[in-house]
Amino acid sequence: MTDDLKALEDPAYWGPFSSQADEIMAKANSPAMYAQTMSTEPVIFTERCAHDIVELRFENLPEHSIKVVYEILPKALELYLRKTKDYGGFSGGLGPKAPFVDMWRKIIKLKRCMWDGEPLRFEQTDEIVMDLIGTCLNILAEMGENGVRQPTPS
Repeated sequence: MTDDLKALEDPAYWGPFSSQADEIMAKANSPAMYAQTMSTEPVIFTERCAHDIVELRFENLPEHSIKVVYEILPKALELYLRKTKDYGGFSGGLGPKAPFVDMWRKIIKLKRCMWDGEPLRFEQTDEIVMDLIGTCLNILAEMGENGVRQPTPS
């Protein structure tokens, strides 16, 4: 009996050795496994984790966009969220055309500051531009119908 068990220790008894993991790795490393090309287009994944928590994941960002997404977008979104908390709606029920007046007022302020050199007394240019981003988001939300944007009839 001892001799029978000893034979089991001999690699020749079992033949060539390969584990299932080795076979899977060999298949995974073959070029045919990835014949389908991966998209390099920028993509954003959203996940609603709770009633007041949403996570965003950005992939395939062009190098020049990383600063915008990593540094500027969070500040603009935070300002937007803080300010809309006070208003409690997109345009007070007045529709997507209502924010245009506010946008126009802010654009005139920006023109005076950036083109005419007039100093700003309260809001600075970055906050005004972020407000414009927030206003544009509100307009898009007002225009939405079941998650699809609809053009505003003229």
